[in-house]
Amino acid sequence: MHENLRKLSNLSQDIGNDLNLIQGAGGNTSVKINDALWVKASGYWLSDATQKSIFVPVNYKKIIDGIGKRSNDPVSEAIIHTNDTRGLRPSIETTLHAVMPQKYVVHTHSVNVIVNTIAQSYLLELEERLQGLSWGIVDYAKPGLPLTQGVREVAETGADVIILANHGIVIAANDADELKNKIDDVEKRLHRSLRVIEKKFDPKKARTLVRKTEYVLPKYELIHSLALDREVIKIVSHRSLYPDHVVFIGPGPMPVMNLREANRLFSSSNAQHKIVIVKDIGVVVHKTSSENMIGMLHCLANVLLRTKPKEKLYYLSEQDELDLSDWDAEKYRQSIEKREVN
Repeated sequence: MHENLRKLSNLSQDIGNDLNLIQGAGGNTSVKINDALWVKASGYWLSDATQKSIFVPVNYKKIIDGIGKRSNDPVSEAIIHTNDTRGLRPSIETTLHAVMPQKYVVHTHSVNVIVNTIAQSYLLELEERLQGLSWGIVDYAKPGLPLTQGVREVAETGADVIILANHGIVIAANDADELKNKIDDVEKRLHRSLRVIEKKFDPKKARTLVRKTEYVLPKYELIHSLALDREVIKIVSHRSLYPDHVVFIGPGPMPVMNLREANRLFSSSNAQHKIVIVKDIGVVVHKTSSENMIGMLHCLANVLLRTKPKEKLYYLSEQDELDLSDWDAEKYRQSIEKREVN
């Protein structure tokens, strides 16, 4: 393994194990070695970077040329096929990595970044907190080529810290250690603490609720905060805030019920919901729920508990949600997960 790819693998695994940065198969990293861009494969987990072959080489100069020619798919023809990477498909965000001029690029779904950009007051706060860094911001755009265009415009100003509204962040450097330090610095600058929820989770009551049903309790206790705080319940009853929520949890309001409604649902043969938020009790998920979905529920709770009470938020529009729900690239990413499970 090339030394730079080894450094990327180590960095990827470190950030992939941090739920404040990466959830499930989200996020992606890359390194440029000569004319090849080694980028995380779609559907694979950064936390597996040192254990599995999760990086795919592409000719990034060919990708940049394809973007310039307005190709609808500048990546497929640029894949460099090798025996070790056969069957892997480059990340949905490969074009984003290609247009960044630095050697190493990391794209995370940082909880602190998301919560700062969904707040309607975010611009003033970011200007103060990121002072002294070469940074810029891209308004919300659908992941893939639309987002890449915004990133490219900001990168051309010299920014190596690029905030993606309602999405995450791109950070780049020519040295892996420098990049890690930059990630840590941005996280400290944008940190928001978790606030205390109104009610305490009662595991006994929650276990009783799902007994003899097709539902189970998610493995992270933090997820139950979605059912135990009025401000949080109000937010999840409205609409989604960022792309991976739509892809793995679903668009629109989340199902919120009181105890009586939940018991009626569980006793019927019609329980179609993958997730049910039971007010004052907790969150239950269908036993077939994926690890990705559980990770996204943790992300959602982690984000919403960092919002300020009655803070005005930017939500994705119904059209944004529809665009993500019909996205072939994301359907592919989910199909990878099903194959891994089976």
